[in-house]
Amino acid sequence: MCVNVKETKKLIEEENPSIIFVDRSEGLYYEDFSWLKEYSNIYKIFDASQYFTQILLNKHKSPFSMGFDMIVSTLHKNYPGPQKGIIATQRDDMYWKMYINKSKSFYSNTHPLNIAKSILPYYNINWLEEYSATCLECDRLINKYLSEYEINIMLKDYNRDTTLHNWILFDNKQAAYNYFKTLEKLKIYTNYRILPYNLGFGIRIGVGAVGFHLMIIAI
Repeated sequence: MCVNVKETKKLIEEENPSIIFVDRSEGLYYEDFSWLKEYSNIYKIFDASQYFTQILLNKHKSPFSMGFDMIVSTLHKNYPGPQKGIIATQRDDMYWKMYINKSKSFYSNTHPLNIAKSILPYYNINWLEEYSATCLECDRLINKYLSEYEINIMLKDYNRDTTLHNWILFDNKQAAYNYFKTLEKLKIYTNYRILPYNLGFGIRIGVGAVGFHLMIIAI
């Protein structure tokens, strides 16, 4: 349940793209994409929104060390910041200059307080370490307890670097939707969706910046 490296390499070599964008928001594990280094002539971008805190704290391997040229991320999913985003490049290259020259046209809200809120958690590194550890442990407990309560959850291998997602599987679309609506009434917000890898309709439960205590209590 990860990227098919052999087939992806085949696709890259057939299509010869100028840019590769990796977004593994559906994954259960944090994957190593170092094999993309062999495509040195292709600009590579990694979306870190689901793992930004763990990357900052070196809990997960940095996309830059995997050969990516740019990292993009939201600051309100895994990282406990405001509803903003961040872009970082490996080098002061043409793409960075393009961003600096063009992005000002699209800014609608750059209030200094919101910018400050984006960076404050990183400067309180002890708090951020505790926050990261809490999120990772919460994910493990969600997987453990739902399994013990005989919920049909996809079990994860916690010897690997895991994401903060859990998937609940169902026999059919209607059953998944009914479960989703019941959880919503209990104020437990999940994603009702088609799960990848031909798993059919199901529910994705994440660990939110403000919601993980509620999930643990509810379980």
